[in-house]
Formats: sequence, structure tokens, C-alpha cells
Amino acid sequence: MISVSRAARRAAGIKGREPVYNLTQSQIDGLKKEAADAAIARAFALMLALPMMVVHDKFDRFDGLDDSGRVEAMGDLILDLYDSFERGYVTLADLHEWLSDEAGVAVSVEGGTIRVERSAEWS
Repeated sequence: MISVSRAARRAAGIKGREPVYNLTQSQIDGLKKEAADAAIARAFALMLALPMMVVHDKFDRFDGLDDSGRVEAMGDLILDLYDSFERGYVTLADLHEWLSDEAGVAVSVEGGTIRVERSAEWS
């Protein structure tokens, strides 16, 4: 271990030792599962929100296209919306709020459970 003077630690912003926690393997596995479940739920909610928004906004653009043209056009539009999400122009909360207000569909994630249902005001 390298010894560093108190003045050097203060200058570096080091206040003390980092706390150490002891966890059992089952606790570690539980934390990993919780984190993975939350990430999966968020990703899946995003996967649902993007195509649903594109279908509502742009569906009329698909008229006159053959099947492969529709699939390609829808894929391009979804990727455009995903790019907006990645750049921070829209958030997942924005998409869910818009879908609820404009399309009457509520997408929610609660504790790893995803729900898609008609918004109350549209029922």
C-alpha cells in the first residue's frame, strides 16, 4: 500500500477509506436479477412505445407500398424516432405521455411488469 500524506489526500479530495460491505452470493445474485429485470422492462417498454408512435403518426405514409416497402418504411421511421431518443430530443416519459394523451394508449412499467391499456379518458 502506498502511503500518501494527509495534505496530498486533502488536495486530491480523498476524505477517507471507501466503506466495504460483505454480501452473500444470494444477495449479489438478487441485486443482479433486480438490475437486469429493470433494464429489460425499460428496454421492452421503449421497444413498444417507438413502433406504436410511428404507426399512429405515419401509418398513412404506407398507402400504396408493397409489403416489403411497408416494412422497410416502418423500420426507417422507427430508427429515426430511436435516433431522436438517443440524442435526447425525446425521453421515454415523453413517448409514454404522448401515447396516453394523443393515441389513448397507456404504457407503464411497474416493478418489472409492463402494461399496455387504453387511457382512462379514452375508455
